[in-house]
Amino acid sequence: MVNLWPGISTNNLCDKHLNAAINESLNLFVRHHLARSYKINGWVRNGCVDARDITSRICELLFEMKLRDKKWNYDFTDNDKIIICDYFKKWECSEKEFEMMIVAIENNKNKLANRCNACKERIDYNKLEVK
Repeated sequence: MVNLWPGISTNNLCDKHLNAAINESLNLFVRHHLARSYKINGWVRNGCVDARDITSRICELLFEMKLRDKKWNYDFTDNDKIIICDYFKKWECSEKEFEMMIVAIENNKNKLANRCNACKERIDYNKLEVK
């Protein structure tokens, strides 16, 4: 399942989840799903993708990867951005689905912290740093 972990700052993702989010977003999501006009309402409804500004999220993930000095041999091309923007211009979502997305995104931090100790440590550390 594609999960870009919207609502979670990219610096709170461990290397494994950061890499997975980039991999899923670019290879699965852009190349295979949007290009074929598959429906993504389930991913949006479950808070895996924030439909409001997906291209910015992908750019944030790639920027964080560079900040960590990790290698990523893929450029997020203008054509990729066009595919995404064109898809979301036609994309439809009910008001209820949109509300479900907002709630699910708000719960993402807890979901990720329960799933991955490395992410939990990063989330807890960044909470302390902010105070």
